[in-house]
Amino acid sequence: MKLSKRTVDSIPAPEEEIIIRDEELSGFSLRVYPSGRKVYFAQYRVGGGRTGRQRKVTIGIHGTITAEDARARAKAIIAKAHLGADAAEERDKVRESKTLAQLIDAW
Repeated sequence: MKLSKRTVDSIPAPEEEIIIRDEELSGFSLRVYPSGRKVYFAQYRVGGGRTGRQRKVTIGIHGTITAEDARARAKAIIAKAHLGADAAEERDKVRESKTLAQLIDAW
């Protein structure tokens, strides 16, 4: 199914968490939780095709971000991954970096 505002809005809350993959953009998906929360994410492989490490990057929550904007972000993330960039690794580096308070304490 193509993920659009209409189709995503029509998905009821499931009994168990489900993942719905977009039929037009490979790697663009929606995770639907039993609570009714719907989250867009991009999935790709880094280095070596099928043998490469599989990575996922959360794009945003449905309602906060539109399906069209999420698709555009996913397309950019997947395109960068094909060129060798890893958005998940960049996110992890930012999370692991020291805060200003930690830098002041160290100084």
